[in-house]
Amino acid sequence: MIVVGITGQSGSGKTTAAKMFAEKGFYHIDCDFIVHNKVYKNKQLLKKIADNFSDDCVTSDGINRRNLSRAVFSDKKQYRKLMEIIMPFVKEEIMLQIKSRTEPVIVDAPLLFEYGLEKVCSCTVGVVSDNIVERICLRDSISPQEAKRRISSQKTQEFYRQHCDYIIENNSDVQALETCVSKIAETILKGTGS
Repeated sequence: MIVVGITGQSGSGKTTAAKMFAEKGFYHIDCDFIVHNKVYKNKQLLKKIADNFSDDCVTSDGINRRNLSRAVFSDKKQYRKLMEIIMPFVKEEIMLQIKSRTEPVIVDAPLLFEYGLEKVCSCTVGVVSDNIVERICLRDSISPQEAKRRISSQKTQEFYRQHCDYIIENNSDVQALETCVSKIAETILKGTGS
């Protein structure tokens, strides 16, 4: 079975690229969706988050993303603590989804290497971009300073260039991204390597 991990910094375009892989026949496992719609609805986990961070990070429906982001993206120790709390839940759900599929899978995981998921992947794709600050500000309605703080807690583009089997330079338009994804998907599906 083919399992491709796609990763990159926030705002790089990895989810857009993952959706393009899905259009090529890959089953898309979206880790952010899992975190926000399954993991952050888990009552045990919500209690751990409230106990370890603050009650204002938790709402009656789940997580107050803005408050939690402020708490963890400004302090690497707090960020690591959050990862220790949620990683087991996320990884378990991802593995269940992978095992239930027969078609090729694309695992859209911002924290692919942090979760150790690269070990279950046939290959990895890193998406890098030169304009991630602007993209994050537009997408999340946050200041450039907040976007930079968020990026500072993540792996660098150089890390992805060194550790991923394929790199997508997402600095142009959607058609250029589509062309790059198509070439990589074709190579992977043909089994011709990186």
